[in-house]
Amino acid sequence: MVEYIEAKIRKLDWNNSSEIQERAIDDLTQIDEKDVILLIQPMEKKYWENAALTLKRIGYPRNILAIPGMLNWLMDLNWPGARIALNVLGTIERKTLLPYLESAVEKAIYERDDMWIEALKELAFESLSIRLDEFENKELFIEFEKYVYTL
Repeated sequence: MVEYIEAKIRKLDWNNSSEIQERAIDDLTQIDEKDVILLIQPMEKKYWENAALTLKRIGYPRNILAIPGMLNWLMDLNWPGARIALNVLGTIERKTLLPYLESAVEKAIYERDDMWIEALKELAFESLSIRLDEFENKELFIEFEKYVYTL
């Protein structure tokens, strides 16, 4: 099955005709939920935009296993598909997304990754309007908020 999915991902290449790309997206929306992680920044950047579109079409809750990968995709919003991943993450049920978001925020702060923190800020504060009382780790939220406003 992995070989089948990888063959379909190769058809997501932005150099292929729009018909080939669209057919591949349609086919990939039918993959098993456990395989959605194969769509996280697959192989080369020329596949990423369409892989993100596929994750969007698969939708929540079927794309739940891709949440950590989509959060990592936000490390650079200039990467192909990153804005789509941001949009998809903004549609996921808050109580489901929050533990993953907290983990990504913690890692981004630890790594002092300003670009990633900026993208996580856009998701947390602008798209979702996350509040202090929603974070399990209140100290992390305060640290995140302080870090964001020093950028």
